Amino acid sequence: MKRLEREDYERLSAGAQELEKDRYGPKVLLTPEGRIIKLFRRKRRLSMNSLYPYARRFQRNAERLRRYGVPTVQVEAVYRCPAIERDLVVYPLLNGSPLRQYLQTAGNGRTILGELAEFVARLHHKGIYFRSLHLGNILRHPEGELMLIDVADLRFLWLPISPLGRARNFRHLFRYPQDLAIIRHYGLKRFLARYLLVSGISPWSAKVLLSRLMRKRTEGDSR
Repeated sequence: MKRLEREDYERLSAGAQELEKDRYGPKVLLTPEGRIIKLFRRKRRLSMNSLYPYARRFQRNAERLRRYGVPTVQVEAVYRCPAIERDLVVYPLLNGSPLRQYLQTAGNGRTILGELAEFVARLHHKGIYFRSLHLGNILRHPEGELMLIDVADLRFLWLPISPLGRARNFRHLFRYPQDLAIIRHYGLKRFLARYLLVSGISPWSAKVLLSRLMRKRTEGDSR
């Protein structure tokens, strides 16, 4: 991780558009050259974030995802800027639209949501647990490829994810009302059936997964 002085940060971010922020300041910037600057706030107290910074975790996860054949960002540089108490990840802007945005404007949701179900199934079969699973963190390339962004918070397991682990991961997706509404419109049971087709899990595991998911989130959904 390279050290970045304030003047270098100001040059790097000159003219950048603020895409995302929180109460502490900007979180994601888009430079005029078409690069994303993702900022991670440095916490002063001792924590896992200080021992294993999110920026470094983001870089390594992106590299490993690409080795697994999962389309994602390609990190160009990782910096630490003590002057603003931030770590930074820099990568080229991906050509695509977040699924949440795409599905609100496109009329082909059934095809895309079926592809999303299969995409998530392949992640789980590879042992990839994406904690930030929601429709805003999955892009659709104009040619149809699905890609992951915001990959700092995920785990790689040696074996396919267990049924209970899969159910927990789906809850990350279903906890966002706008995402759940989109999937319900497609048909939640239809979505899960498409997932199970390529999941590689046994009938018993599928039964465990479905019972966990249908217990709370699918009340009243009979499609």
